[in-house]
Amino acid sequence: MSGIAAALGHIDNHSFQQMLERIRHRGPEGEHIYTRGSVQLGEVGFKRGRLKDIEYKGYALVLDGEPLLNNRKLSREELLDIYLERGPRFVKELDGKFALVISNGDDIFATRDLFGIKPLYYAGNRKNIYFASEMKSLLKTGHAVNIFPPGHYFNRTDGFVRFREIPAVIPQENLKLEEAPKKLKELVLAAVERALDSRENSGIFLSGGADSSIIAAAAGQVSGRKIAAYVAGLEGSPDVESSARAAQYLGMEHFPYIYSIEEIFEVLPEVIYYLESFDVELINSSIANYFVSRLAQAHDTRVILSGEGADELFGGYHFLKQCRDDEELNYEIKKLLMGLHNGAFQRVDRMAKAHSLEVEMPFLDPAVVDFALKLPSHWKISEDDTGKWLLRKAFNADVPAEIIWRRKAQFGIGTGTENVMHEYIEEKVSDEEFHNAGNEGELDFKSKEEYYYYSIFKRFYSHKSALKTVNRWLV
Repeated sequence: MSGIAAALGHIDNHSFQQMLERIRHRGPEGEHIYTRGSVQLGEVGFKRGRLKDIEYKGYALVLDGEPLLNNRKLSREELLDIYLERGPRFVKELDGKFALVISNGDDIFATRDLFGIKPLYYAGNRKNIYFASEMKSLLKTGHAVNIFPPGHYFNRTDGFVRFREIPAVIPQENLKLEEAPKKLKELVLAAVERALDSRENSGIFLSGGADSSIIAAAAGQVSGRKIAAYVAGLEGSPDVESSARAAQYLGMEHFPYIYSIEEIFEVLPEVIYYLESFDVELINSSIANYFVSRLAQAHDTRVILSGEGADELFGGYHFLKQCRDDEELNYEIKKLLMGLHNGAFQRVDRMAKAHSLEVEMPFLDPAVVDFALKLPSHWKISEDDTGKWLLRKAFNADVPAEIIWRRKAQFGIGTGTENVMHEYIEEKVSDEEFHNAGNEGELDFKSKEEYYYYSIFKRFYSHKSALKTVNRWLV
């Protein structure tokens, strides 16, 4: 199940249907709508997934994702039973990725997972409130659109309530270095196995970097079948070449897509529409995600594995090496985790869902996250400034050294996209146009690129509230 919408208050059936239509790409093969009293709930999904009846014991539940309790997936009926037994705070016990809305036609309850892996937005107030998986569904409500805060729930009685904080990064003193790599490998293998879960038509986004190559190696070990590897980039880009080497070593079917500069700017408006952002770094990295998702869809792939999350959990970013001590590093890691919901997660989710794909991110498996947060900082960034040191060491025997110890390249750079987009826009936007844009007072644009992307963004998202949902990393 991949796309949800909900409304409490005055909304006619046609308007609610339009809310669902705007996220039809998230689940184009099936639909359920529940209407009772002043409440409407809706969900789009896949026939292959066999959308179940969303009503149970006088309540209805729409769901995107897979809530876990004690590392076990819960059915809708189980979720509703726990909600009816324990009330709203039952979500404190949930892990995994989820956005869901529950109602009996009177009140409405909505919640979103701790890290915001699954998207959710809202508009309105306690009397008339609307929820949806993507911002575009809420633009016609007449209310400002807001990000539903991760790790919170909402009902009309309590408003928004935080049910859990992102755990502090506290190293566990009894961990032993000689045991840690083996334990981490076991956890990642188990996470990949759960992500695949015997589902067919699976693939992996394989950039040829350490993270995706580790997931690919793990998938080969636990699945017992060949999994297709997909990559996209400009001709001669590092990611395409490294991906080919990794796939050959791991014995995977390899499907590259080489796109041109012209194609980048042909699809750019569509990328920005689905992405719902004009952030420069996010767009630069979304281009390859868009093309590789389209490629996977063309091969009838439904479930994609991704290496997202490793850089945040295991210290992969170059700027983290500047941290002076454990406390500073752990503070920065927690900040990174808090920003994923409208950063990397938004990019991966929107580009995959634009092509009706489900993405699994095994590094965000609760057991892997819990273990990573207990690691000493010098196991993440070694004395010689190697990031993700323990993760690399855990899979050192499974991935070639030139890949697993490959220096991290930002996604837009690895695909070759970032530089060509920057150069094209520098020529396309004159200094006078950029200067005049700054004088208009809409935003303090930090670059011609940001102005160029914003000009496209506002064609689709002209409401001022839409600006507040954008995480402008360069500001």
